[in-house]
Amino acid sequence: MNGIRRIMVVATDIKHSRETVRYGVSLARKYDAELVVLHVEHDPFGASGWNLPFLSVDEEYKAILKEAKKNLTKVIRAEAVSGLPVKELVREGSRSM
Repeated sequence: MNGIRRIMVVATDIKHSRETVRYGVSLARKYDAELVVLHVEHDPFGASGWNLPFLSVDEEYKAILKEAKKNLTKVIRAEAVSGLPVKELVREGSRSM
């Protein structure tokens, strides 16, 4: 019996993540597992939650998150095949460790 039920790959740069997703798809198929693709989007403005009169950085950041999700979906669709369970996660956070 196979103990691997979930494979997670981290797509740090969505535009260059195709190879990472490809490996994840391959492993998920091999182990008949769910694939989870995670992308953490850093807030480039560093000002979320601030009330600035000239620019809505919160709205701009939301647009960045939406674009990241759209691009991640494209990469996954290009690599994944039907029948393979894939969960896409785009989260807010810091890239520093």
